Amino acid sequence: GDGAVWSMDCDFNGSDMGREQSKGEECGGKCKASNGCTHFSYFDGWCYKKSGQVSQADAFTKKDVMCGILNGKVLF
Repeated sequence: GDGAVWSMDCDFNGSDMGREQSKGEECGGKCKASNGCTHFSYFDGWCYKKSGQVSQADAFTKKDVMCGILNGKVLF
């Protein structure tokens, strides 16, 4: 529904625009609603909104973290 493609146990370095408390399933929508947000990470009740170009190659394995990319780009 929010156009996000996500995966478990992954994260992205840097490019943080900010963070806000949320449920994991709400993180993609919060990113989409934020001007300039292109991808996100979710960990321990916090949605980390991120900006800039990103691809699958930019993601790295991190246990218990969810990450995603907007606009239907395939992550994994």
